[in-house]
Amino acid sequence: MSPSRLLIADSWNKSVEIVSCDPQNAGVLACVRLPNSPFDVTLTPGDVAAVTIPDTRKIVFFQTHSDQLEQIRPLGTSQKEFNLSGRGHGIHFNNGRLFVVIEQEDNKSCYIAELNLTDGTELKRFSEELPPRSRYITTLKEKVYITHPDGVIRLKDTDSRHRRSFRSRLVEEQPVKHVRTLRHVHGVVEVDGDILVCSESNAGVYRLLNVGSMFRGAVLAVNQPRAVCFCPDSRRLFVSHPRSIGNKANFFTVGRV
Repeated sequence: MSPSRLLIADSWNKSVEIVSCDPQNAGVLACVRLPNSPFDVTLTPGDVAAVTIPDTRKIVFFQTHSDQLEQIRPLGTSQKEFNLSGRGHGIHFNNGRLFVVIEQEDNKSCYIAELNLTDGTELKRFSEELPPRSRYITTLKEKVYITHPDGVIRLKDTDSRHRRSFRSRLVEEQPVKHVRTLRHVHGVVEVDGDILVCSESNAGVYRLLNVGSMFRGAVLAVNQPRAVCFCPDSRRLFVSHPRSIGNKANFFTVGRV
């Protein structure tokens, strides 16, 4: 949200929270409890947070002004939540477009959906045969990166030479770029034109190479990294961990890049 504020989806406590990034005044500034566990969060225009709730197959929205959280209906619609066709996980807003990773009914595959911001309807479906347990998503220019237990999949726009956004159909590269050298990959974020991913098995946050499927080395060595986000103003990277690491409390590792 800002150099001093972090917005998180807290799965264990079934809540959405604003926490202070000030090490001298750390703590939860605002918290809204939910009936079910959230998975991921992204900011949309007007500082409105969009949060995926896998078990209910919904996206819910919160206003985040002035260290307060209030569930609201998205601008231009009478709904307080969007209904999805499957379990929504990773969510990402970029350049006026909202993308979400959706797990199919049979749990055998996933796909990416672009949603209409006014009513939540699916504008497009991209790559309907993503591997099971595909989770987090981010974008970089004409490419989309999705993480899953065996690595990272990179998708690209077939019309990228003429358009710098995702307006034409996304297709899998031939062959699909799987980062096999990283396992149990979770969070993913774009930083200064690079893609950083959390690898639990490799115990760190890694920078991917732009060409090929190799990684360039650890940006931050941490145990059991899960989600990750970056603040461009403070140049700080925030990495979340499971509760077992933080002695049953929310715990973050902060690094500079």
